Amino acid sequence: MKFLKTSLVARTHISQGCAWESFCCSRAGFTLVEIALALAVIGFALVAIIGVLPLGMNVQRENREETIINHDALVVLEAIRTGARGFNELTNYVEGVWVSNVVTRVNVNDGTQQEVNRSIVKVNITTAHELIGLLSTPTTYGTAQLPNGVLFVTNTYAVVNMRALTGVAVDKPPQANKTILEGAFGYRLEAQLVPCFAPDSTAVPRFPVPNLYELRLTFRWPLLPNGRPGRGLQRFQTRISGALAGPFYLRQQLPFYFFEPGVYVQPIQL
Repeated sequence: MKFLKTSLVARTHISQGCAWESFCCSRAGFTLVEIALALAVIGFALVAIIGVLPLGMNVQRENREETIINHDALVVLEAIRTGARGFNELTNYVEGVWVSNVVTRVNVNDGTQQEVNRSIVKVNITTAHELIGLLSTPTTYGTAQLPNGVLFVTNTYAVVNMRALTGVAVDKPPQANKTILEGAFGYRLEAQLVPCFAPDSTAVPRFPVPNLYELRLTFRWPLLPNGRPGRGLQRFQTRISGALAGPFYLRQQLPFYFFEPGVYVQPIQL
């Protein structure tokens, strides 16, 4: 009887173990169809993320470039306003300088304008003093008016291809590696200085206000390998007060002008 009791206990334990094992083994898992559906959902999500990633990187790059342009515009503006004092390192970033003259025929009576001549000349700039002197060249208005009310206006533009003054430090002077410099961010700067005019009843104003000029800076970026700018465009416009000294013919028979902050000329009494 004792042996029989032990056998019953052992059988009971064995039967309980088999039941537990069958319970554990009977739990359902993922089928191949479910796994395929999960992979498909993950794939769609990854495709969407990968598609948005380049757009986010482009926005980040454009914001960085606009920040550099805004900062460099302030530096150039301050250099022109102060007459190129304390900006001797600007020439380290210059790649090419051109001077463009556009002669326009203006009819004072009805305000119509017609371009007569356009010329562009590449110049060799060695100092920041000369660079700012070219950027400060004003637009000139002909004093001799023809009997039929025609006036000739010469618009002078200084065009400069240069690398960014701000940004990553690896492409800044004294970096001389051509491979690094070719990959640096650059832009084209166009500067025009226009005298401000008093209100006039005619279609074309003819009485310039002394000691007051309007500076227009146009930035185009980035510079492509062929030297031409890309699709980026931003314009800045401000007014500068003070005497404009010049022209000074330092080299190459080019006129250079410089602002004298704090100095004002007396208006001409008519």
